[in-house]
Amino acid sequence: MEENIFKSISYAAVTFFLIAAISLFFMLYENCGYTLTIVNKAITDKGAVYQAENTCDDKTVYGAEIIGLIKNGPKIDIFIDSVFVFANTDENTDTDADSFNYSLIDSLSLYAVKYILSPTGEIECIKYSKVNMSPIS
Repeated sequence: MEENIFKSISYAAVTFFLIAAISLFFMLYENCGYTLTIVNKAITDKGAVYQAENTCDDKTVYGAEIIGLIKNGPKIDIFIDSVFVFANTDENTDTDADSFNYSLIDSLSLYAVKYILSPTGEIECIKYSKVNMSPIS
C-alpha cells in the first residue's frame, strides 16, 4: 500500500513540474523578442567586443628590420625578392646568420610585407618585396 502512495505522489510531482515547466516556457516566450533586444543593446552600447587592427594590409618595413630578423633567427620561413630563408626551428637549423649574404637586402629601402596564411589562419611564411620608390617632384 505504501508503495502505491509513493508512486502516485511521485507521478503527481512529475506531472506538476512538467506542467510548470511548459507554462513557464510559454510565459517567457512572449517576451523573447524583448529580452533579445535588451541583450543586443547591452552588447552594442558598450562598444566593440573585439577590434582587430589591419596590420596585414599595405605594411612596409625597411631592409634593416629584415636584416635584424635574419640575425635573430626567423621563427617562420621568409622570402626576400625570391630569395628563400628557412625558419630557425628545432628540426631545421640551416639558417646561419653569419653565412647569409646580406648584400641582397638594401637596409635603407622599403619592402612591402605580404603574409602567406595557411587554411587554419596561421602564418606560413612572409614575403618581402622591394618597393619601387618614384622620385619626388
